[in-house]
Amino acid sequence: MAIFKLSMRGCAGVSLIVTILAGAVDIARALAAGGLTFTPLGLTWRTYHPSSLQQFEFGVQQYVSADLWFNTITPMLLLPTILFLAIFTLLFFLLSRAGRRKNTLNAGRI
Repeated sequence: MAIFKLSMRGCAGVSLIVTILAGAVDIARALAAGGLTFTPLGLTWRTYHPSSLQQFEFGVQQYVSADLWFNTITPMLLLPTILFLAIFTLLFFLLSRAGRRKNTLNAGRI
């Protein structure tokens, strides 16, 4: 269990760094555009690794469901990248803290 927590803490750290970098990119674009702008997750994915996005789309449509791709995943790809990454950072952090409960039943007894 300790290895799982340690790996989740590492994933949370890496995810936090990537989230901060995505936020910095969005801030730079907002300053250049003169307004509030966010980069959609799909655009970020397509910019950095387009072949994996195409393979993921093909795999979901071919082997799972085309409706899943069009009704669930496509709207998720329109979310801001920073929001999506922040959710994963929070998830990894919460998983790294799993099982940290104190025994409150015997706290007052000596």
